Amino acid sequence: MTLPLQQHCSYQACLATLGRHIAFEDIYGAAPVLMLERWFGLGWVSLISRGPLWQDGVSEIEMVQGLKRLTAGRMATLLNDEMTPPQILRRAGFVSLLTPQTLAEIDLTTSQADHRAALHGKWRNRLVKAELDGLWWRHVRVTPAPDHWLFAKSAAQQREKSYKAWPPALTCLFGETNPGAVHLFEARAKGVPIAAMMFLAHGTGLTYHIGWTSPAGRHANAHTLLLWKASCWARGQGFERLDLGFVDTDTAPGLARFKLGAGATARTLGGTWLHSRATAPFARIANALRRSKAPHPASFCPNTQIQG
Repeated sequence: MTLPLQQHCSYQACLATLGRHIAFEDIYGAAPVLMLERWFGLGWVSLISRGPLWQDGVSEIEMVQGLKRLTAGRMATLLNDEMTPPQILRRAGFVSLLTPQTLAEIDLTTSQADHRAALHGKWRNRLVKAELDGLWWRHVRVTPAPDHWLFAKSAAQQREKSYKAWPPALTCLFGETNPGAVHLFEARAKGVPIAAMMFLAHGTGLTYHIGWTSPAGRHANAHTLLLWKASCWARGQGFERLDLGFVDTDTAPGLARFKLGAGATARTLGGTWLHSRATAPFARIANALRRSKAPHPASFCPNTQIQG
C-alpha cells in the first residue's frame, strides 16, 4: 500500500523533530493511522490528514469500529478523510465540515510507453518540442538550506497568486530528517534557472512539493519536460504513485489541465469531518433519522446495513 506523505513515517519524523505530539493508532483493516495531537486543557484534540487507509475487503462495521477507536478518549478529532464512505463516517458520529477535494495522481506501475500514450495530445506535443529543442535539465538530491533560490521564487509566487505552501524551514527539516528524500528537477538556459520542480519521496510514493517557472521556462515548456523526466525516473526507481496535489478547475483551470494532461487520474477524497464529545450524539441521531427516511431494500434482498 502506497501511503500519502501525511500518513508516512518520514512525515512523522519531521514533525517529531519539531516537538509535535504524534500518535500512531492501530485499527483493524487499515494501515496504522498517523495522528497529530494537542492538549487543549479539557482533552486531546487530534488531526488526521489523508487517513485512514482501509485495506480491501474490510467491512462497514469494521470501519465504524475502527473510527470509534480513533476518537475514543479524545475531546475532538478533525479528519481530512482519504477514502471512507460518508455513511460510515456519519454512523461513527462524524459531521461534515468541508466538501471533498480532488487529487491528481500518476500511476507509476504502468509502463513508460503506456504512460506516454496516456498523455493528452497537446501536452505530448509540448513535451516533444522541449525534447527536440534540447532544453538543459538535471535531477539532484538536495538537503535544501533556507536560502535556496527556489524558496525565494516560490515565496514571490505565493504572494502573487495568494496561496500558502510549507514554510522553507519545514522543507529543510524534512530533508534533514529524511536524507536523500528531497529531489530537485531544474531547467536552465545559459546557466540561469528558468524552471524547477521539487518532489518529496516517502516509501513507494513521490509527492510534488514546489514548482516555479519563468516566462522563458513557460516558452520552453520546461515544466512539461521536468514532470515527464521526474515520472520516468520515479518509475525506474520502483515508485508506485506520483501525487501531484489537488486540482481545482474553478480557481486554477490551467494548472488542473497541466496535471491531468500529464496522464494523471483525478481522484476525489473523502472531505473534512469532525467528531467531538459535544456533536457526536447529535450526529448519530441525525444519521438514524436520515436512514429511517431512506427507501428500504426489497424484501428478498439481504439487509447488510448496520445500526448507527
